[in-house]
Amino acid sequence: MEEQKNNYCDEFYKKFKTVCLPALEGFEKERKTWLNISIALFIVPVLVLIACCYVEFTFIMVNGGSIDLQKIFVPAVISGALVFGIYAFIAKTFENKVKGKVMPILCGCFGNLQWSQGVYPSHRILKDAELINNYDKCTVDDVFTGSVKDVPLEIAELKYLKIERYTDSDGRTRTREHTVWKGVLVQFKMNKNFSGHTIVKPDALIKNLGFSKLKHTTLEDVVFERKFDVFTDDEVEARYLLTTAFMERLTNIETAFKAKNISCAFYQDKLILAIGVNQDLFSVASLFKPVNDEKQFFTMFEEINSLLHLIEHFKLNQKIGL
Repeated sequence: MEEQKNNYCDEFYKKFKTVCLPALEGFEKERKTWLNISIALFIVPVLVLIACCYVEFTFIMVNGGSIDLQKIFVPAVISGALVFGIYAFIAKTFENKVKGKVMPILCGCFGNLQWSQGVYPSHRILKDAELINNYDKCTVDDVFTGSVKDVPLEIAELKYLKIERYTDSDGRTRTREHTVWKGVLVQFKMNKNFSGHTIVKPDALIKNLGFSKLKHTTLEDVVFERKFDVFTDDEVEARYLLTTAFMERLTNIETAFKAKNISCAFYQDKLILAIGVNQDLFSVASLFKPVNDEKQFFTMFEEINSLLHLIEHFKLNQKIGL
């Protein structure tokens, strides 16, 4: 796989230098414009704070009384949150514009891999495979689909949300969103035949909570058992799939991605990995860096390539057991 990685890297570097850099030149002026606007926006909460302080102290000097800190800081905090929301929208819009130009080019470096964004109907697979029990909404960022080394795959950066309803102090019903899970979903089409449904989840005190027909199974690997729980409807097949080598690889993946949690499922004809991470992956075109900054693009390359490495890691391209 190291030789394959070098080939990917050479092709990526070549296309970045010869095709992407000329295409990125037109974005630099726009980046600087949006950066200046963003910096100006972040001055607003400071001005609001100063204005609130002036009004409050003037009022006290004229009318007496004590300082009401709420009147000073609440408007500043609200304006700060509003400004940050506007900045996040500007930054993401600019990043998506740049990605729309260069990602189709760079994805070609990995073989038959295509990039899209915002739409991923297959997000329901995590619920169907019982890796996520309950959510109301899914937001989609980057999606990569295609095949590498003749293994069909899908990679999607997702956030699953639960909508909660509550009653405010005035008796009105309101809603708020709670993140159920955030990370990267990876699906590989298996070249092994299996009929059961087996999942591996982080260890929990309560077993079998929310599962339909799956039963908790104890494996012989004590170290693995401390970190993960296994649920299956075919214990014999689960023990065949979850070899010591596989369990070591799964643990290594969790460490390599600095994941806060990792789950996997053998479901239908797929190996599904749910890698929970907090950071925004596949990110490029920061407003605070020149658009031709190589480091951010090669960081993205390493993130994609590390996921493609799972094909060799789990021997998905070989007609042998896991």
